[in-house]
Amino acid sequence: MIFYTLLFVFLFSSPLLINVFLCRRFPKKKFFRFLESATPFLILFIVCVIKSDSVGNDTAAYSSVYVGETSNKNFEFGFNLLMSAFQNMKLPFKVFQIFCYVVIIIPILLVTLFWSPYKFMTPFLFASWIWLVLAFSGLRQSMAVSLCLLSMVLVRQNHIWKKIVAFALFLLACSFHIASLVFVLALLISFFREQKYLFLPIVALFFILFFFSPYLVQFIYFNFYQGNYVPGEQPQVWELSILYLTICLFFICFSIFEKPRSFVASLTSRLDPRLENLKSKLFIFDSNEISENDAYYYLNVFLVGVAFITVARTGFTLDRISYSMLIAGILAIPLFISRQKSITFRIVLIAFFSIMFFAYFVLECYIPNYLHCHYSII
Repeated sequence: MIFYTLLFVFLFSSPLLINVFLCRRFPKKKFFRFLESATPFLILFIVCVIKSDSVGNDTAAYSSVYVGETSNKNFEFGFNLLMSAFQNMKLPFKVFQIFCYVVIIIPILLVTLFWSPYKFMTPFLFASWIWLVLAFSGLRQSMAVSLCLLSMVLVRQNHIWKKIVAFALFLLACSFHIASLVFVLALLISFFREQKYLFLPIVALFFILFFFSPYLVQFIYFNFYQGNYVPGEQPQVWELSILYLTICLFFICFSIFEKPRSFVASLTSRLDPRLENLKSKLFIFDSNEISENDAYYYLNVFLVGVAFITVARTGFTLDRISYSMLIAGILAIPLFISRQKSITFRIVLIAFFSIMFFAYFVLECYIPNYLHCHYSII
């Protein structure tokens, strides 16, 4: 626990320290701006590389296939091709793992560098949510999810070649993990011109699935599997649903309706002038150039993933299917915070989400039987 606590302290503080001591002193040096975004991911990359091969449920299976002890018939074409290339070069499994981690980290680094308003929060959400744990074990899906995130951002760009690259990344992601096929929904959502009008129907879908998914799953079992529905024993999924529900309620209250925002503004009106001078000193108040419509797009994609994962608490395995869209949350949440006018409220939200997601990481990794195994660097 001490190791991971120190890890999150470094992830949270390193961009801030680099910004204050380097970026502000040398504003024309683009390398320091790059270092500000890249340092947390370099730390994450090192953590992934030095971990033991015994960490993660799937690592042993990948290692066994790589050395030829078992067959790889259950893996997708793209992953098999990639693995065969490293096998033909007679490189050890650790080198193959390192390359996979590069594929996982670089797309998220690019998104953080060019599109995230808060350089410290995106890697922090990546590490404290399900993604770091998934990277420890599920190489195939981790690579696919990272490619889907980059595809999600590129498809919103105006250049046609970027949209072509986005579609190519989607196909590549599907070749690594078949569950990425559901990401086609995110591509379809991108064609809506007014994303704000799509927000409330998706929220309604979330609540419908949240309250009625047990009946839906029972209907599917009864009509298609000709058997009685028995809920799966997944104690962690209900807590996941509560977590995502809390996040959605915050999004609904403060990104759509004016009255809650006015109420917050009245509460923070005295503190905001005192914090106004921080705008030029701390990078957490950097301006955000992403349009409101694009911000709603990432939020919509994230909420579709949330809607799917609420069904998972009933025993289905839709949590994995939803990952390619849930990854939008590591960009949607910082964008949501950056669009709040009150500086005081931004700080409160940053503290809230940071504490909540770190608590989730603790639940995920340290409470016995919460997941099927514990994760350790040793």
